[in-house]
Amino acid sequence: MQLKPNRSIRLGASEIDRLRAHISRCWSPPAAAPDAEKLIVDVRVRADRDGTVTSVESLDPGRFQIDGFYRTAARAAVRAVQECSPLPLPSEKHEVWKDFKFRFDPKFING
Repeated sequence: MQLKPNRSIRLGASEIDRLRAHISRCWSPPAAAPDAEKLIVDVRVRADRDGTVTSVESLDPGRFQIDGFYRTAARAAVRAVQECSPLPLPSEKHEVWKDFKFRFDPKFING
């Protein structure tokens, strides 16, 4: 997960690990794709103070349009974030995580 830089308040490693573990339980990466372990998808997530996801979108619309394997992986990533809502993030740090990028990388998140 990557957050916007230059914030005075940051999420701790344990908070990021908790989020990663929470979302990974909802993720089913496409195993049939060639080099599926290298199929990385970045999504933009917006959420309310209570962790309810308000929007999630793939950050590579060009690749989404032309690469069927990527499109399948991106849809799985978006679905995972939606299904795992609300996210387990501290409400007192909402300004930090209300709009963030989350990376789905099969090497680091096990579905």
